[in-house]
Amino acid sequence: MSVMDLSGMDDALDFRAALVRAREAVETHVTRVDAMGHAWHETTLTDLLLEQAWPAMRALPFNQVQEGAVGADWLWWWLDQDGTAFGMLVQAKRLHADPWRIDYGYRGGAQLRDLLSAAEALSVPPVYCLYLGSKAFRAQFACDAHEEGDCARCHAATVSLQPGIIAAHAAALPVDFSIRQAIPLEYLGDPNQDTRPPLLAGMSLPADLEQFLYEDQRGANAVARHLLKRVIEVRAGQLSVDVGDVRVAPDQVYKDLPDDRGHLYEPYFPNILRGLRTSPPDYLHDLLAGRPVTATLPSSVAGVVVLTL
Repeated sequence: MSVMDLSGMDDALDFRAALVRAREAVETHVTRVDAMGHAWHETTLTDLLLEQAWPAMRALPFNQVQEGAVGADWLWWWLDQDGTAFGMLVQAKRLHADPWRIDYGYRGGAQLRDLLSAAEALSVPPVYCLYLGSKAFRAQFACDAHEEGDCARCHAATVSLQPGIIAAHAAALPVDFSIRQAIPLEYLGDPNQDTRPPLLAGMSLPADLEQFLYEDQRGANAVARHLLKRVIEVRAGQLSVDVGDVRVAPDQVYKDLPDDRGHLYEPYFPNILRGLRTSPPDYLHDLLAGRPVTATLPSSVAGVVVLTL
């Protein structure tokens, strides 16, 4: 089980600093390994990420991950002081060259299907942690906000998150789509990031959901909105808005959600916002209290990462 505990940090800048430090360690490692002519691997980079974010992140594995069966690495929960929680099931993937690709379709697509199924069972969104290599490694894929010279965004993108609902859509697209759409991990710790999504024409939203989308958010709400913003940006490039209502869990923060899906595999509002809860699940309460976790979790879940915001 992996636990990220940021409760002792002074403010959001310290939180972001921990994520930046971890990314820089990953970037240094892949740069050196590339210079050696060797390959870098997801497991090593994940170990570095956990190590370099310590003491903000404490690694406590509780079972052997079955990578080939499902491929989910971490169950991440972002917690606010008021009890609001946002969860996501995270799978690590790296960018490969020659040919350029991210193997979302590994094992004939079974790994992706299993990740989506496990996330649905846990009522959290599936998310990929993408290790995209150094800025030099993917120099031909400049980011949309590319700056001349030492582009800060290109460095930050070394460790990025990709909502699984986008990954499933991107599996059949050129790899540069995934690289452009991925969210640098450290941006989730940056209070200055604008996470408000674009407006979708023809969609009427409940007042509480509209407030969530377009007014100031912090903590777990901001993390959830950052992921949802990226999905809405992808959806905005598709035709037609078909809106109805969907059923949600009683502890979800937002219960009246549109079921528009566009060309995505399922409605995207509930896909992301099912992870946003009024309180953490019981197994997380057990974990935080130091009690054994008795809940039945998918065998692929190697541990839990708790981020106290």
